[in-house]
Amino acid sequence: MIKRLCFYAFRPRLCLSYIGRRLERRKLRALNKVVSPTNYPSLQFVSPTRSIRSVMLEGPDREPETREWIESIPRDQKSTLWDVGANVGSFSVYAAVLGIRVVAIEPMPHNLMLLTRNIMLNNVHGLVVVVPFAVSRRSEIARFRMSSLDFGAAGHGFGGDDSSAVRTEFQASFQSVGMSIDAAVSTFGLFPPTHLKVDVDGIDDEVIYGSSRILSDVRSVCCEMKFEDRRTERLIQFLDDLGLKLAHRTRRNGFFDRS
Repeated sequence: MIKRLCFYAFRPRLCLSYIGRRLERRKLRALNKVVSPTNYPSLQFVSPTRSIRSVMLEGPDREPETREWIESIPRDQKSTLWDVGANVGSFSVYAAVLGIRVVAIEPMPHNLMLLTRNIMLNNVHGLVVVVPFAVSRRSEIARFRMSSLDFGAAGHGFGGDDSSAVRTEFQASFQSVGMSIDAAVSTFGLFPPTHLKVDVDGIDDEVIYGSSRILSDVRSVCCEMKFEDRRTERLIQFLDDLGLKLAHRTRRNGFFDRS
């Protein structure tokens, strides 16, 4: 070890190259780290960072009400869960392992990589369709803004202005295609959702307004909401008019069932 240090100490270019190779190998090892949630040993998730690892160890239990809602979805050929804002796939993969057909939507490139790896790790690629672009109220080319470049990051924004997302400071952005759920179903022939989960940090209502045509066949909705907010009040009324009544709520989510 001392000989190696002496060798590189007088060769700065080789030293930098050596350090670069070591860092690259460390990154590759991190991307291959796999953990199983404490209460779900049969599930496997890639966990390249400490923050991702802590979330993955909780697995579906990090949102017990959402887990229970997914477990209530019938396991039949008619059921399709759309997970809008799938992130790295903890709920998409869990639903697919239960035998539920899933359409997982995640536009953030870093999360998309882990999402696809988690799908393959759990051998549910036959049940999950990955949609790698944003969904919103309309089909458009707009700017996708990333709040962070970290794996598992949330708080991103698409279209409109920065106020449409949770954060107004972004580390990166790029032009991207976005579509409404109605357009995605009709354009690609995707199975329409019978159960809709929306968690997209600030434009959840825009996503639902963009699915007005297919909502008549949706049996239940789980949507992230800021209660006591006028936008949320309008959204609740919109769903109520379509026959989807607010059944119960948690600190961050509203759960709607067809009456």
